[in-house]
Amino acid sequence: MNILALDIGGTAIKYGLCDERGTLTRRGECPTQAQLGGRHIVQTVQRIVEEYPEADAVGIATAGTVDTRDGHIVYATDNIPGYTGTPLGQLVSQSCGKPVCVENDVHAAALGELAWGDGQKLHSFLFLTVGTGIGGAFVSEGQLHRGFRGMAGYFGHMPVHPGGRLCTCGQRGCFEAYASTTALLNRVRELTGDSITGRALFARIVADRVLQECFEQWIGELTSGVVTLVNAYDPEAVILGGGIMEQPIVIEVLRSRVTEQLPALTRNVLIRASGLGNSAGMLGAAYMARRKFSGMEEG
Repeated sequence: MNILALDIGGTAIKYGLCDERGTLTRRGECPTQAQLGGRHIVQTVQRIVEEYPEADAVGIATAGTVDTRDGHIVYATDNIPGYTGTPLGQLVSQSCGKPVCVENDVHAAALGELAWGDGQKLHSFLFLTVGTGIGGAFVSEGQLHRGFRGMAGYFGHMPVHPGGRLCTCGQRGCFEAYASTTALLNRVRELTGDSITGRALFARIVADRVLQECFEQWIGELTSGVVTLVNAYDPEAVILGGGIMEQPIVIEVLRSRVTEQLPALTRNVLIRASGLGNSAGMLGAAYMARRKFSGMEEG
């Protein structure tokens, strides 16, 4: 069974054909153009699916809260205008005539880790993505915990500074408003007037005191959030995804700071970057689709 897997992020839509071994071929990527809204995203996905007639089914990982029963978007922030309520699974299935499975992007990435990544060997783990926003998931004994409304892992909207910065969800003081990659780059722009990428920031950080201060503030916020989550869930490991985690200094400093701030009994928690990188969401979407359309129910 060949699964066409797509990962709809705030910046790009990644896609590829996934076989039963978790190998992705015929991979591609295109801009999400999220500001154009939910209808534009549906049309983009429909065009991509048309390019893969050999696919037997489609698995989609997407930003937003998803009803996995029918693949509609229950809720999405203003990062994607007009996405809330979109019957994504139904619209894509109708256009291509194939079964479609839709999953929240971070839940999908966690399932990708469980099926083909570091999560295979772990009793339990928290998965945290740090990028445009912050998303999360908790997996224990091989099961993804979704919560009553499917919103478990909504870590980016934990209030960490009540009354603080405005978040895309409409509330103030959320974790992602301080610890996402977007928050870091916004802070750099506030202090320097420069709009730079994450890679450019880390290329210049050694010789730039202002960038160092921005990084220190940001890693402090991220550390506090991770410590809170470890205290709440007591996982064996915390796996972090997102492009910024490709910077070795981020994991090194985060691991050191988290260990310092945890109680003695939980200081041995593993802190590591996702080994699957940006493929985790696609692999998780393919895993979900394969299980669903092979007659298997996910735990």
